[in-house]
Amino acid sequence: MLVAFALAMAAGAAGASTVARADALGSATTRAAVLRLQLSDLQSQADRAVERYDLLDGQLGQQVGARVSLEQAVTQADRAARSRGADRDGRVRTLYMRGGQAGLYASVLNSTSLDEALHQTTMVQYVLTGDRAAQGRAVVAMKRLTAAQAAAKRAAELTTRRSLQVVSAADQVRELLRRQQALIATADSLVLALVQQQQDAAAAAAAASFTAQLNAAHAATPPPGSAGLLTASGDRTPLTTAELPGGTALPAGDTAPGAQLATVLAVARQQLGKPYVWGAVGPDSFDCSGFTGYAYAAAGIALPRTAAQQYLTGPHPSLAQLAPGDLLFWATNPADYTSIEHMGMYLGDGLMIVAPHTGDVVKIQRVYADGYFGATRVNPAMSGHVAGPQWADTGRVGSR
Repeated sequence: MLVAFALAMAAGAAGASTVARADALGSATTRAAVLRLQLSDLQSQADRAVERYDLLDGQLGQQVGARVSLEQAVTQADRAARSRGADRDGRVRTLYMRGGQAGLYASVLNSTSLDEALHQTTMVQYVLTGDRAAQGRAVVAMKRLTAAQAAAKRAAELTTRRSLQVVSAADQVRELLRRQQALIATADSLVLALVQQQQDAAAAAAAASFTAQLNAAHAATPPPGSAGLLTASGDRTPLTTAELPGGTALPAGDTAPGAQLATVLAVARQQLGKPYVWGAVGPDSFDCSGFTGYAYAAAGIALPRTAAQQYLTGPHPSLAQLAPGDLLFWATNPADYTSIEHMGMYLGDGLMIVAPHTGDVVKIQRVYADGYFGATRVNPAMSGHVAGPQWADTGRVGSR
């Protein structure tokens, strides 16, 4: 009886322990789910804050350029005003030395012949007319100088406001990233491991959803000369969600049409492994739009600074029309391009190359459906042919 009782007690204790472990795991799973949602929301807010920072920083750069131009205009206007003033002063001195207008007319009356009188009259008219013209030019030059000085002052004031806005936007990004880190710091290792598992599962599901949509689009509109989608193995068969060979392998047959696009894709691949740094445009680190802008600038095509602006640089291909080099976008509002918060570059076969977020690096990953807004095929005529200075000026790119 005692043995049976002891066995029963041991079994009960084991059962209680199992229940306790199950309860603990269930609690950790719930906490992980909550933490994942919180981190996802903060990441979305951070992405939007980075977009705002990029926009304001780009505007500040343009404003600084405008201010420099206006200050140069002030210098030129000042030189012109001084020159016109000197011309006017010279004519005033001439009049004074000749006794003013009365003295000029007296020289006509003192003429000894009709020819001399006509000559003196002509000279008087020339001097007086030139004097009025010089005064007029001097007045115009001073007005231009005053206008240029006022414009330069307004530009200086606007530059100061832009600078303060950029600082405020940067502070907002830092605060959101700090809150992310604070949340992570409060979680134990089990919860963090579960968060990672949940994030991986959600990413796989989102990628599978996009793959399904992509295959459906191609099935409805088969590409010319093909019977299906080109997979990583080179077979034209439906895509699967299997792991990519080697983790970052590019699909076979990924050939970009055109020399410019080939350059874009080649330069994009050369950036693999470089860190994401918000506000960075290369060459050592990038944010998402900084990365795509850098790759296109290498082919002589200037893209605007932000993801939302880059969405407007060309037509928008459907899923069935996607081609390597197309830009891909994600947004919080599927009906409003201004809510775009992230972007990448399509490589073909359901893959993209992207600078993801703080703590990650430029990498190749599967395109995912969650929040997918659409694509843009860059039209150089809509973007500009010469790369802007923001993609070459590495001095503005620091560790943020």
